[in-house]
Order: sequence, then C-alpha cells, then structure tokens
Amino acid sequence: LQKNSKKKIIFISDEKIWKNCTDFFSENFLEKFNKVLLLKNPAADEKNLAKIAAQLKNIDLIFALGSGTINDLCKYSSAQKNIPYAVCASAASMIRPSRAA
Repeated sequence: LQKNSKKKIIFISDEKIWKNCTDFFSENFLEKFNKVLLLKNPAADEKNLAKIAAQLKNIDLIFALGSGTINDLCKYSSAQKNIPYAVCASAASMIRPSRAA
C-alpha cells in the first residue's frame, strides 16, 4: 500500500482485532489509508452497515482486517456500493479449509 496511490482506500476492522494484530503491521500502517474505521464489538446489523456506508463516499477499495462479522459487513457493503474489497483474515477458519476426519 502506498499513501500516494490514486486509489482511495478505507481500512475497516474491529477494535479488539486491530489491537491484537498490531504487532504484525508497521507502526505507520494506518497512515497509508484515506480513512480508518475501527468498529467496537461489531455485529452484522443495520447499525454497523450504516456506519460503514457513511464512510464510503469517494472510496475505491475496502480493505478489512478480521473474519466472520467484519468480512460479512464489508462484503455486503462492497456489493451494495459496487466497491471492491479485500480482507486480511484474522482467524484460521478463513485461511485453512476444514478437513473431515
């Protein structure tokens, strides 16, 4: 990610997930984004969808850090606004397919 990119990117995550993952990112990581939205204990509901929608004006890409709820909120918002999104999975269940025994 480059701050001088012509693409306007929003970073979306859960406050707790971001706090737990900060060691994996550079100190100035969040500065690379045009907007940052850290949701507090998010649920996949209209309230959080509205919070996200309010931040998407002039945004070209949604970049999310999280799993389940964050992924669902960003995927839905992406589809509603026709904005591409990418997610950095924070749970192994999103990274590795489960195997039947």
